[in-house]
Formats: sequence, structure tokens, C-alpha cells
Amino acid sequence: MKPETLPPLDTLVLRTYDALSEGRIEEAQAGLTQGLAAYPFDDRLRVMAAALAQSAGDAASAVGHLWAALAARPDSELARGELQHLVLTPRTDPATTDKDFSLNSGERQVAEDLQHIRADHRARYAMAARWLRQQERPSWQMTGLDLFCGNGYGSRMLSQQAGARMVGIDGSSEAVALATRAYGSHRTVFTQAIFPFELTPGLFDFVVSFESIEHVDDAPGLLQQMALATEGPFIVSVPHEPCLPFARFGRRFEHHVRHYHREELLELLAQVGRRRIRAEYGQMVYRVEGGDMVGLLPEARMGLHPFDPQSSQFLILIAERG
Repeated sequence: MKPETLPPLDTLVLRTYDALSEGRIEEAQAGLTQGLAAYPFDDRLRVMAAALAQSAGDAASAVGHLWAALAARPDSELARGELQHLVLTPRTDPATTDKDFSLNSGERQVAEDLQHIRADHRARYAMAARWLRQQERPSWQMTGLDLFCGNGYGSRMLSQQAGARMVGIDGSSEAVALATRAYGSHRTVFTQAIFPFELTPGLFDFVVSFESIEHVDDAPGLLQQMALATEGPFIVSVPHEPCLPFARFGRRFEHHVRHYHREELLELLAQVGRRRIRAEYGQMVYRVEGGDMVGLLPEARMGLHPFDPQSSQFLILIAERG
């Protein structure tokens, strides 16, 4: 079909695409300005606008156009793929790591509905959603990053309960496939990458990293990437070394590198400018008897509580610049 026989919108899209492909930037920009004024919800125009913004070095505008494209067409694989590509640069070839990133490695929650996600995991994200809702800036205007997101339940919780747009990253391609199928939406997008990777600076309003820092050898490097990704708060958790000593229980956490004292985590956060602790919680998850871990506590006891250095098995912090 010749361009002059296409509907006006399709003709505009085709001509703008041709101009963009051939490097006629001013013509492409004019076409996008005209098109978005008349058809602001056309996903094709939004994706092209994102490409033009990215080529000009304006990653934040590019991301905005891609979210708009997904709002207009939630099943747009092109918009989803461009967003995933824009967020990070992979640096690790999965073939070079011997760590087990399979979905059923025992490290991740695997349920495809929230009610079957274990209570301790849900409690952390529910707290984060409550805190975000209480901030001065409306949380539905925010975009968050969920690092080591597993099967995506937490990103979806933050999207549903706080209204935030979320991007989740996990090292398991199987987990990301499940996340996309079970918890993905036009406001929750997932992508696969094994740390170390490089995050695009300044794209996010906050970063969530629950039970992640203890998994990597280069914790300062991970936190530095988080600091590049946002000027906003970090919402993080780690196993608390005094109450879950790694030397004793490390065999129970085969994917962990180490556990952390509170002071060690605070120092790591301070190194990337997150010195102001806005909230602090503890959590109990495991039943320990006779110096050994013998099972899980009842889910009713897995909620968050004021941090107790003598008994809290996990430390959860919200840290801001300051």
C-alpha cells in the first residue's frame, strides 16, 4: 500500500520512521511533534520519540515515552524491549558463571499469585509501599527499580499498593519469564542481567534491594550502581550477622557470600551518600533451637518490628541522602 493511500496516522508514522531511519533528524522531530500533538496515545510514535530522545542523550525523556507507549499498548513488545535495553548495560556473560540461576534453585519464591508468597517476603514490600505512599511526592508519579527481583511479586506489589512504575532485574532468565507472565503489566517490566552490570544514571526515583547485597562479592560496586540509578532513597534488607552468623548457618544459605552487622551496612550506605536513615526494622523468620536452624517460624510472627540488635535476624533500612 502506498503512503498516500494509508490512513493519515499511518502515513505520518511511516514518513516519520523513514526520516528517522535515514538520519533526517529535523524532519523526524517535526513529524513526531505533529503526530504526538494529534495522536498522543500512539505507541509507535512514542517508541520513535524515545529513540530520538535517547540519541540526543536524554534517557529520562526516552523512558517517559516508553512508559507512555506501554500505557497505550500494554502488549507492545517493542516498547518493553526498548525499555529493558535502556535501563542497563549487561557486563556478565551467563556462560561464565557457575552459580545456579535456575528458578527452582531454592533461592527464590516461585508462586504465581501473591497469596502463596511467603509472609516475610511480602511484609518487606508492603512496608516499602506504605512508606512510599506517605511521602510528599505522590508515589504514582515515581518509577522504582527492584534489584534481584526474583519472580517479580514485589515489583507488582509496589505497583499495585503504591502506584509506582517498576522495573525489576534478576539474574535468572526463568524467574524473569515467570515475572513477566504472572506479575508483568504496563507498569511493571522485568529484565534479566547478572551482576556486575551498569545501570543508566538517573532513571529512577528509588531503589529496592531486598536480600540482594549478601549475594554479591562486590557489595560496594552494587551500591554504587544503585547510587548512579537514583538520587532517591534506598530500601534495603540484609541478614543480620549477630543473629544469623554466616560461619554457623552459611550452609543454609548456599547462595550468600556473607551476612552483615548493622554498622557494616551503615558504612556501605554512607560510602554512596545514603547516611540519613528514615526507617529501620527488624524481622524474625527462622526457628533456631540448640544453636541450629530447625525450620521456619509461623507466618504470623514474620512481620516487621523495631530493630533489636539482640534478636532480629534481618535488618531492613530506608536510607536517603543526608
